[in-house]
Amino acid sequence: MSIKALVESSTTQEDKPTADEILLYCATAQISHELFFNQFSLEVARGFHEQRYTYEDCDAVMNHLFNIMTTAPFFDTEINTPEPAFSIFLAFDSGEYHHPHDLPHESPIEKHTRPRVAEILKLHTYRE
Repeated sequence: MSIKALVESSTTQEDKPTADEILLYCATAQISHELFFNQFSLEVARGFHEQRYTYEDCDAVMNHLFNIMTTAPFFDTEINTPEPAFSIFLAFDSGEYHHPHDLPHESPIEKHTRPRVAEILKLHTYRE
């Protein structure tokens, strides 16, 4: 299964990959888990940017992925959280609440998440 298919399944069928499934995928594809997290996150960001996936679905997937990235066996105090996966998580996280200088009628998704996702996608290319 491709990264794109995994993201599609995660966002539309709520079939999010488990830590064991990620380890198996990485072993089979012969890629590091850091590369997996980055490719997966970039595909989530691209799907959101292209409006194939809703904010709510992408936010849920990125929260799930962040929980996996920051626990054993993936997290180690000597290893930083992979980039741009962490920045993409933060972009979706920023849409979860109004920020101190936001006006009451402003959507945090439109004001913070969409521009940040677009900026991240400009900085990173993704090829499956």
